[in-house]
Amino acid sequence: MFRIAKEYHIAYAHRLLGNQFGCNNLHGHNGTIIIGLKSENLKDGMIMDFNKLDKTMSTLLVLLDHSCITGNGDESLQKFLEQENSKYFCLTFEPTAENICKFIYEYVWLSLRELLDYVEFYETDKAGAMYSEY
Repeated sequence: MFRIAKEYHIAYAHRLLGNQFGCNNLHGHNGTIIIGLKSENLKDGMIMDFNKLDKTMSTLLVLLDHSCITGNGDESLQKFLEQENSKYFCLTFEPTAENICKFIYEYVWLSLRELLDYVEFYETDKAGAMYSEY
């Protein structure tokens, strides 16, 4: 099995409603996304050209980078961001590292199905989550 990985970076803000350890306050991160691909076979010596992976990721990166990522239960923050004409991206769940990681996995899976091995999402260089279907 051949495997490759590509790393992407985003700056984002979020808060976790109900969190008792400070994350209930609006705060920011410099996040790292790692996309892992796998294949038994190579085409032209590659699993995939990294430029093609960049194209797959480009729309998602535009949505998330320099955005406030909110959950659908955080209407007061969303209203404030709208009033301030600030960029935000609303998820249907709390924007934890685990949930953001799975969201990215599902987004990439729509384009790369059989090649997608895993997604890693790090809020900091020491704390993150990983998601795969196995």
